[in-house]
Amino acid sequence: VTLRVKFGYGLAGRVAQTGASLNTWDAGGEQLDECEQFGVLGEAVQTALTTCCYSAEGNMVAVVQAVNKRQGRFTSDDEDVMGALASQAAVMLSHGQYMARLEKRSFSRSHLGEFLVKALPCETVLDLVRLLNSEPSVPILLGARHVTLFLFDEDAATLRTFGKYGELVTATLNDMATSVAGQAAVSGEVVEQAFSTEGEVDEASGDGEGGQQQHVSRRDAKTVRSCRIGQPVMGRRKEGLLLGVIECVNKKGGVFDDEDREALELLSSVVGGLLEVLSSEEQLRADLLGNSAASGKKAPRRTSTVEATVDGGEAAVAHSGHARRKQSALSSAESHSSP
Repeated sequence: VTLRVKFGYGLAGRVAQTGASLNTWDAGGEQLDECEQFGVLGEAVQTALTTCCYSAEGNMVAVVQAVNKRQGRFTSDDEDVMGALASQAAVMLSHGQYMARLEKRSFSRSHLGEFLVKALPCETVLDLVRLLNSEPSVPILLGARHVTLFLFDEDAATLRTFGKYGELVTATLNDMATSVAGQAAVSGEVVEQAFSTEGEVDEASGDGEGGQQQHVSRRDAKTVRSCRIGQPVMGRRKEGLLLGVIECVNKKGGVFDDEDREALELLSSVVGGLLEVLSSEEQLRADLLGNSAASGKKAPRRTSTVEATVDGGEAAVAHSGHARRKQSALSSAESHSSP
């Protein structure tokens, strides 16, 4: 059974708000939360001892509550025992949260490595956009339902990406002024939107045009939450150079947290490095083709073999001109994901 107590309401809620323990001798005279009136076992609450659990950093992580002492009231000795139990519970909770973060970080690294290996054969920046928009490991990495990479064209003031049917879509910044991608491109900073609506809406509509809210069908009225975050993709060779924007839509199970933002920042750094290398290779190929056409000779073909290692697994990748790209992407991933 899961019981929820609002912050500031009831004994547990007030202890969480004030941080001070409460030894309640007569709960009948207290303002109890609805779920506290009869306790977990369904019995009326007569006495209660409530205290906070603090982590080693001094952060409150939980509230511990004991109700209905078998004989009499809770004493000062009981308060000492409760304090010791609260300290032990805080240690166990903090350790569990730390292990969960480590597990999620290892999980994220494996999916990032999977994306990097698949990004090696990309020949153009548009190939990379198509891959990121369709690669299943990317939404899993970020905990999102959908992820889109937009390419920024400063001269034309446009954002380009591929639609869900594989078509190339170009939109001006004015057209995307209300979307997180457009706002992130204009400001060069991370932009987040989180809002909810009440009532019955349509599930089949999916994502709307121009960054509009996704709708979910419900027979009964229910709150529908929509979350979006836009992360600028910056170049590393020139400070302040905006290459594109990564937009994440509707995190599964709630809003985006700090770990999701960290994973998104890491992905944007890796993608920025790949975009710079691909742009340079595209320009080099264009120059070679132009020189060859002028001289009547064929452009030389460069080949190389790269041994890629990601999370302990090895993948031999043979492709033309990708040694520098792999080294850049992996070095960026290692520097940003080291604990």
